[in-house]
Amino acid sequence: MKIVFRPAVCLSSVLPLVLLFATVFAWPLMPAQGQNQQGRNQAELPAGPGRELVAEKCTMCHNLNRAIGTRYNREGWEEVVQMMVQSFSAELTSEEIITATNYLSTHFAGDVAPPEPLSPVPADNVTVTIKEWDVPWKGTRPRDPSVAADGTIWFVGQQGHYVAQFDPATEKFKKYDLEDGAGPHNQIIDKKGYVWFAGNRVGYIGRLDPRTGEIKKYPMPDPTARDPHTLVLDDKDNIWFTAQQSNFVGKLETATGNVRLTKLPIEDARPYGILVAPDGSPWFNQFGTNRIGQIEPNSMEIRSYTLPNPDTRDRRIARTSDGYVWYTDYARGYLGRLDPKTGDVKEWQTPSQERSRPYALTSDDKGRLWFVETGVRPNRFVGFDPKTEKMFSITEVPSTGGSVRHMVFDPKTRSIWFGSDANTIGRVSVP
Repeated sequence: MKIVFRPAVCLSSVLPLVLLFATVFAWPLMPAQGQNQQGRNQAELPAGPGRELVAEKCTMCHNLNRAIGTRYNREGWEEVVQMMVQSFSAELTSEEIITATNYLSTHFAGDVAPPEPLSPVPADNVTVTIKEWDVPWKGTRPRDPSVAADGTIWFVGQQGHYVAQFDPATEKFKKYDLEDGAGPHNQIIDKKGYVWFAGNRVGYIGRLDPRTGEIKKYPMPDPTARDPHTLVLDDKDNIWFTAQQSNFVGKLETATGNVRLTKLPIEDARPYGILVAPDGSPWFNQFGTNRIGQIEPNSMEIRSYTLPNPDTRDRRIARTSDGYVWYTDYARGYLGRLDPKTGDVKEWQTPSQERSRPYALTSDDKGRLWFVETGVRPNRFVGFDPKTEKMFSITEVPSTGGSVRHMVFDPKTRSIWFGSDANTIGRVSVP
């Protein structure tokens, strides 16, 4: 296997955000604390606005000493709280992020600072046009849009527990409520116009009929497959999906409702993003390790391609018409390319380097890759041209307070749609 590293943009040395990340989160994940433990946590915290919130939300995966063991300045605590939300899906609304940051920076202030400002973008940078619309339901984390045949945009509210439609022509929103706690993570639209969504916290895949508002649920046959995560359709309108925390990849046959599941052989592989290649074989990220997976559509057997650097954590996946499979390396700050024929890997460092946290990823009709750097504020939308092997476009996302986790390219309008944690739906017009 051959690997080539090519820095795409040279920036000045910066304090890596990865050091901040390692300091705060370098411990094994632990079960959520019980009520008695939460009571002790709260008793140990100084009184003030945000005390109960920090006691509850900042001890879900680790103990209290880990939460407050390092003393940051204001900017450092902002980075820490944002990283909790981005990397470990801490359930904090936009208002709660501010409350937790205010409390921690008031009572646990110190000298540890965030990274230095980024260097300016290159002079020949191609800036794209980004437009965002505020979603009317506040603090609901709108995400994972799809473009319907009529040009309307569908998305889910992960924290608001809904499926929604947005019409760019009229700028109007329509909401379809789900049960409290559904936590929809992703949605897709089939050829018949049905909207399918992942009930991430309730262990089912749902089908919404926009014509009637009727919702049909398809539960997982194995209760341990509790968290359908990202869905994708094949050419027969069957759904392939990942279940990140429970470590499954599955297939839902939409004509029969039958669900097939395959457990990943590697513990905590954390299957994440997924796509279906033209030959019908699904490819998926394994965010808990340095591997990309491929599943055989009939036997459901999994083949894994090991990426050369053991620290790689590939999070989202894309494919170009030449057959290459692309990924964002969230941990190291690289855009990578896997050649399925040879297993060769080639990587390019992203503009913000270790601070980048590249997340959402898609390809356009010219074979270019587009991704979002979520480790910087505001997020940065970046374009990469495989022909020149250069990052040719860097544009700041206007909404400054939220990460872009997933996005899709619409060839009809040559635009890319995304949702952000800042409670917006956005459109990027690409050149």
